[in-house]
Amino acid sequence: KHAPVLQRESKITYDFAAQRSSLAGFVPVAMYVYNRPHYLEQVLTNLKRARGVGSVLLVVSLDAAREEMVQAVLEAREFVAGVRLLFHPYPEKMFGPAGGRGADGVLVVKDHWRFLVRQLWEELPDLRGYDGEVLMLEEDHAP
Repeated sequence: KHAPVLQRESKITYDFAAQRSSLAGFVPVAMYVYNRPHYLEQVLTNLKRARGVGSVLLVVSLDAAREEMVQAVLEAREFVAGVRLLFHPYPEKMFGPAGGRGADGVLVVKDHWRFLVRQLWEELPDLRGYDGEVLMLEEDHAP
């Protein structure tokens, strides 16, 4: 079982488990991200313009923790209700050295997707008991 590293920010004081019902239109937006800062910036720029974004809990799982990407995600705190930043633990035993996407990039992506889904429905305290919809995105699927 993977153990995530969670980035908790001090700027946001919401206890989503207790207060999400009071946020009109609350929806978690979850995104798994690889090492593509340009695509991440595009998604965040488009998300910032979305109607109702102030009720979003943004959950981002990074495969590669580059400083510029972490900073971009944390800056989203300015326009969403909250940010949860996860770091996908790369299973080198299964996929080879972390410098690439492993011998089979499809398996690496699938493992990251499964990690994020498990965090959303089993691990994140903010979503315990939540049975609504979750918008799942991959950063390179931005328009």
